[in-house]
Order: sequence, then structure tokens, then C-alpha cells
Amino acid sequence: MKTRRKTTKIVVHHSASPKSTSVDTIREWHVDDRGWSDIGYHFIINGATGKIEKGRDIHRQGAHCPKWNSHSVGICITGNYENDHVDKVAWEALLSLVDFLSITYGLTWLDVQTHREGGKTACPGKNLQMMLDNYRQRA
Repeated sequence: MKTRRKTTKIVVHHSASPKSTSVDTIREWHVDDRGWSDIGYHFIINGATGKIEKGRDIHRQGAHCPKWNSHSVGICITGNYENDHVDKVAWEALLSLVDFLSITYGLTWLDVQTHREGGKTACPGKNLQMMLDNYRQRA
């Protein structure tokens, strides 16, 4: 696994799975099914509870958005936000985590992107994308 030498972006994803999907399950998808060395995201937020869990070591390059992996932190909220709405606890956890990471790496909300903004995908789903678009306009 490569070391991430700089951090210029935060990239937000959804798991496109039930909100109850565990970090261990996502790690199995990435390691066992895709053959990666670890889970691709640095942080996972439980979409039902708002609990923030660590994924890949923060100092390592992620495997979540090829265009930006070398210089970004990946956050995944469990759930399918193409269909579902984001629960308040998950949204507040995301805002808190992004604020912490922004302070840590000297970033602003202008540096927060979504997976679809860096590649051809529907991720993080239209509902989460809309919330992030609206929030960034006010930030």
C-alpha cells in the first residue's frame, strides 16, 4: 500500500447497500471480492446510527476514486442514497468528520467532492449528492 503524501480532497461515497452494512462486510467486498490489500475508504459512517469507524490507515493511499486516490481521504456512508434519504445522525456525523479533516489538512468545503464528480458513477446517490451540493453552496 502506498503512503498518501498529501491531502487536497475529501471524497464522499455511499455503500449502495443497506444502512446496516458493517465495516467488516465492506472490507470483505474489497479484500476478498476485489483482491485489494484493505478496505478502500479511510472512514465509514453507519447510515443508521451515525457511528464513525476507521477503515484504511489514514496515512495510506485510498482505493475509492482512481482520479483522486493519491491525494484524498475517502469517506463512505452506508446506505443507498440513490433511493433512500440520509438520516440526520449520519449527516451530522459527516459534517463533523469533514470539519475535523478540514482542520487537520487545511481544507475547506470547496475541497469536498463526491465520487461522481471524480468518475463515471451514480455514487453517492442523488439524495446525498443534493444535500452536499446545497451545503457547499452555503459553506
